[in-house]
Amino acid sequence: MQKTILLQYFSNPASQQAEKISSLLHSFNIAAGGMLLLVSFLVTYICIKFRHRKGEDVEPKQTTGSGKLEALMIGVPVLLLIYFFMKQ
Repeated sequence: MQKTILLQYFSNPASQQAEKISSLLHSFNIAAGGMLLLVSFLVTYICIKFRHRKGEDVEPKQTTGSGKLEALMIGVPVLLLIYFFMKQ
């Protein structure tokens, strides 16, 4: 049975401890990949939406932080850390 190159990188665990570590690694990789896609999408979207256009010399209104957004930016990583520590 042939494996792809990606599957060869992740070998079959040989013990219960290795199985737990492998499972944690897979979960972390999925979460990290999801965050990479989300951040990449948001950066691209923001760069396109808020780019400078010819004839716009007006400085946009400056705003301070958003409590809901800041709580979300802190809460999601904390929840991910709790999940990974509890999964051990």
